[in-house]
Amino acid sequence: MRAVIVWLTGAALVGCNLAPNPEADKAAQREREERIATLINLNGELCARVVFVSPQLSSGEYQVNCDEYREPQKAQTKNNLVVYMVNLDTGTVRRMGRG
Repeated sequence: MRAVIVWLTGAALVGCNLAPNPEADKAAQREREERIATLINLNGELCARVVFVSPQLSSGEYQVNCDEYREPQKAQTKNNLVVYMVNLDTGTVRRMGRG
């Protein structure tokens, strides 16, 4: 009986995938960035591509750096990077300036 229990436990451990999955992590990150960009755009700001998202700050906000335009030559300035503070819980976006 003891051999059967050990075998079942071993089979259960072999079936578990405890290794990190980088592809799933990248997909989740891309999805989060897409949702953040959509929230920024729905608030009347421009975010063509999320460049950076900080870890969540103590205020519950994230610092988000975006390319303002897909084509940088459309920007009226040499700097196409814009910094926002985004609160995903309340849906608020504050433009902090150019990066």
